[in-house]
Amino acid sequence: MATNPSLSSEFRVISMRLFVAIFSPPEIRKSLAASTSGLRVEGEARWVRPENIHLTLKFLGETPEDEIGEISSVLGKLAERHAPFELAPSGFGGFPRMDKAKVIWIGAKGDIERLLALAEDIETSLENLGFERESRGFSPHFTIGRAKKRPVKMEVERGAEIPAFEAKEMILAKSETRKEGAIYTPLETFELSP
Repeated sequence: MATNPSLSSEFRVISMRLFVAIFSPPEIRKSLAASTSGLRVEGEARWVRPENIHLTLKFLGETPEDEIGEISSVLGKLAERHAPFELAPSGFGGFPRMDKAKVIWIGAKGDIERLLALAEDIETSLENLGFERESRGFSPHFTIGRAKKRPVKMEVERGAEIPAFEAKEMILAKSETRKEGAIYTPLETFELSP
């Protein structure tokens, strides 16, 4: 007996690649993207478009769409426990190292204790929903580029001068990989409580 493809497709679980992040104001993202002029890079790097630059608080990975409501509920309650705080992008770095970087980033300074407390609360709260705790410690950074094929060697020619900003919200976003690069779509915004 033949199966009806339209019926069987109804039972497929739809999932999305999700993450929780802080997106700085657009003018800060433009400054972060422009800061690459302060680097000398040996090798090929692909630079992140300004609108995509963010500080990841928690990567959730492929997540069934029907779990988004519960995740949003947890993040909403969690946001009420944390006040806005100041962040200032500062200092270039590379993972795993500057001379063999696969990821090129700018670090963060400012109210780091509040940022770390927020990230830890997210880890603990989402672990209760079945999301695995990160094995590596939280290292706050804004990814600005990635090596194309082989790791790149990078040297700082001049420091990035990027103004500080107030982190007032966190965003649950989905990530889609396309030929032209990643597309990030905000699904919900959670205001931090003053």
